[in-house]
Amino acid sequence: MQNTQENQYQHGVPQILQRNFSEDRIHINKCENGSWSKPKISETGGANLLYGLKDNSLEKFFGRVETAIANVIEERCVFDKKHKAYMKLFILVMAYRSISKNKIIMDMYNSYIQPNKDISKEEMSLYNQERIKNTTDWLLSFSIDEDMKNIIRKLPKSFKDISIDDSYAVIVKELLFLLPFISDLFKIQIFASDFDLIIGETSTVSVNLDTNRISTNGEEAGLKNKNVMYWLPLTHRKIVFMYKRANIRAINDRRLRKCDADILNYFQTKKSDYYYSMEQDIEIPKLQPNFVWIKDFNYIFGYKHHFTNQM
Repeated sequence: MQNTQENQYQHGVPQILQRNFSEDRIHINKCENGSWSKPKISETGGANLLYGLKDNSLEKFFGRVETAIANVIEERCVFDKKHKAYMKLFILVMAYRSISKNKIIMDMYNSYIQPNKDISKEEMSLYNQERIKNTTDWLLSFSIDEDMKNIIRKLPKSFKDISIDDSYAVIVKELLFLLPFISDLFKIQIFASDFDLIIGETSTVSVNLDTNRISTNGEEAGLKNKNVMYWLPLTHRKIVFMYKRANIRAINDRRLRKCDADILNYFQTKKSDYYYSMEQDIEIPKLQPNFVWIKDFNYIFGYKHHFTNQM
């Protein structure tokens, strides 16, 4: 397999998403630390060798998934169970696919393995194998999503470039292990918006509805929690939600209102180091101090009565 070029720029925020927030599909409005710029899409949202140098299978993995997602976004295919499985995979992978999130995860790993800071690749691998083993009993109670299993089986996933300062391959491997078991717990719904949406560096945001905690990845929101929801902007006027089916239902004939878009945009700015927008200087209103998700974001979703009484 051919190695990645030493100066190759690799994207954490995929170009297929960035183009959907750009007027000319070449440049994009970017807000970082309160300042706006307009970089080329090919030169923003990532870093040189973000996924490593030795092996390019992780880059190929993302490319294969992104191709399927692009077909959904551009409505070149029927949004069937197979493509919904691809979307679930994409949403969860995107929760970790950022430079800032990679650093947070690696700091967390290192804090578990202190005081020995000289962690070998083999030790990191054994550590993560133990984490997976400890999750097995929980997973055995679920049925396997065969569509998800078949999709994962066909994806490139050798991921040879695992190192102690790069969690991407480690996290993706864990997600690929988990997804066939938990996929059927979630439903997928895409909503259109009448108002502009933005997309942040860490694009997938999640909420634990039991605690009203808004987070940037599944572990923080609690994949095991029965009332958890994820969302990912796909274009400046389209967004996808993934949510536990037990107590949450989508009202799929509705479009996002301005107040709905404002809430989603607010959390994209608060959970990312920078964000992209179709227009510069887009207004991001602050939320009310007593904001509660199931009370203030209930136009396109409904929640079972006994659940809402918990808040």
